[in-house]
Amino acid sequence: LGTTTIAAWAICGKIDTPVFLIMDALTISISTFVAQNYGARKLERIRKSVRVCIYLALSLLIPITVVMCLWGEPLSRLFIDDAEVSALVITMIRFYAPFIFTFAWEEGLAGAIRGSGETFKPMLITMLGACVLRNIWIAFIVPINPTVRTIIACYPLSWSVTSLLLILYYRRYKKQRLMDLPLAA
Repeated sequence: LGTTTIAAWAICGKIDTPVFLIMDALTISISTFVAQNYGARKLERIRKSVRVCIYLALSLLIPITVVMCLWGEPLSRLFIDDAEVSALVITMIRFYAPFIFTFAWEEGLAGAIRGSGETFKPMLITMLGACVLRNIWIAFIVPINPTVRTIIACYPLSWSVTSLLLILYYRRYKKQRLMDLPLAA
């Protein structure tokens, strides 16, 4: 789609980096916290910590998303002085940013499940959502309408699907694994 699109996409990656850094930190934190409490058989603390993690993620992601949407164009000018690229940056950000909040569930629940010892299924769900679904989208949908928006649409779609799958899996997992665990004496 040309050098303007490539430059805009690269700049979007720089502007939304705080989202991924925050979520990486929260994911590691919830995994560690759940692992400690799972080992100590403190199930109520696990359930509460997962809720706190998601609320904390939302309280950080929503303001960052607003900043990205409101000031994406001036932020892009920190990296390049090209009006066409900056305009495309803000178009791209405003298209996918409203879905960034889904990371609260995607990463928070995956981290919590991994912390309790189940690593394969959250990895599989994330791979299916983030890799397989995106590749299917690029292979079959983008050729029908090869535009920037069509390409970018695979991100909000994959984030939303992955989050939904993790929510469904966590509910089932919580009932099976976190409710039936014998409590510590």
